[in-house]
Order: sequence, then structure tokens, then C-alpha cells
Amino acid sequence: SEHKRTAGTVESDGKSSLRFSALGSTKMLCPENEDLEMAMLRVLDATTNYDIDYDLLMLLHDGSIKAVFKAVPNPEK
Repeated sequence: SEHKRTAGTVESDGKSSLRFSALGSTKMLCPENEDLEMAMLRVLDATTNYDIDYDLLMLLHDGSIKAVFKAVPNPEK
């Protein structure tokens, strides 16, 4: 199966403000992940702020957590 590519613009004040805009993805064949992709695009589109706590990146909308990402060590380093 082929995979989709996502593109867009991100803006940050370097402190806690974070905005994604002009988000879009290609229309390649990858139906098994379409629901997950659409949910992630909605989260990114709604993001207004972020917070970092140790190895966690939290995407927020007006203070409410919408997604959490955990950093993992790069096995190639």
C-alpha cells in the first residue's frame, strides 16, 4: 500500500504558542489509516499551545490536552 504525505505551516512564539495552518495531505491509497490521519489533522488544526514535560510533548487547545507524544531514543546514535 502507498502512504499519504502531510504538509502545512507551523508558527510558534518559542514559548508556548503553537499554530498549524494550511494542513493537507496527498490522496495516495492508504485507507487503513484514514480515520487516524483525519483525527490527527483535526488535533493539529485545533492546537493553540504546547507544553514540554521531560520527554513528553503535549499539544493543547486553550489549555486542554489534545495529544501527547513521547520522545524515544534514536537507536542510530
